[in-house]
Amino acid sequence: MPDWGCTAPAVCRPRKVVRMKPSRLETGPYLATRPAPRWSRTMIFPMTVAVFAGSIALCGAAGASALPRSPVATSRAKPAATKIYMQRSGTGNKEISSMMVPPKSSVVWRFDCQNAPKQRGTFVLSSTEQGRSAVKLTDQTGLGGGGQKPFMQSGRYSFGVNTSCGWTLTVESTPLPAGK
Repeated sequence: MPDWGCTAPAVCRPRKVVRMKPSRLETGPYLATRPAPRWSRTMIFPMTVAVFAGSIALCGAAGASALPRSPVATSRAKPAATKIYMQRSGTGNKEISSMMVPPKSSVVWRFDCQNAPKQRGTFVLSSTEQGRSAVKLTDQTGLGGGGQKPFMQSGRYSFGVNTSCGWTLTVESTPLPAGK
């Protein structure tokens, strides 16, 4: 029986032979180590895809900036900032004196009845154009709420608020959608 360095022949296996290589830093030889484990395909493929996608993204971004801009991209202007023409707030009923409402503007309202005596209240907002009869813009009931009504043509309007709740009324410009 060959000398395998074990005493029980049934479980003995030959030892792995490791060749000796001379050291580059020292004068004596050293034992060679096993090569690094191979990368599996499940590791290599996702890494390759990530590197490829990253390089495409970098090259694509650099290439896109070198191309001239299309007329469609330059025609998309940011909407103008909202301009506030009037803002009033209060609690309870209120008549708001006549004011000029410019074209393409909106009346925006909010009400909050949580501090009202019954907590659940009614909010009625009406507008009256000079020389005409009153028009009800909203009649809402609940703990709170709000809404808006666009005014496409200019005119002189007064507003009436009928509620026991806290409220805010704003007349503001209506920004046009981008590209129009």
